[in-house]
Amino acid sequence: MANRTIRVWWKSVATGWLNFNWDPITSQSVVHISACEWKPSTTIGGKSKHRGAAQIFVKNIRPHGSNVEANGVEFFAQVEWGTPLDVVFDITVSDNPEQEHTI
Repeated sequence: MANRTIRVWWKSVATGWLNFNWDPITSQSVVHISACEWKPSTTIGGKSKHRGAAQIFVKNIRPHGSNVEANGVEFFAQVEWGTPLDVVFDITVSDNPEQEHTI
């Protein structure tokens, strides 16, 4: 499988855990997530990414799925702002790891 990415326009995000279910993700998937503030615009789709003053972080990314729970990803969004913000997340899933090592 090649990398697959979905863009999720999430309204009113405050610091805390978020979950997004998406069939291509399993508990063994490699998942990367980027985040950026967004605002309404006059562009096609009516939304655009916006570099605001708030710092937004994505932490503790945990893919899940396959038999026990729905396929998807759970992650911690840290929004350093006094009120919730609209945040766009690009969620990219890759193939399972080729190898694993415990050190």
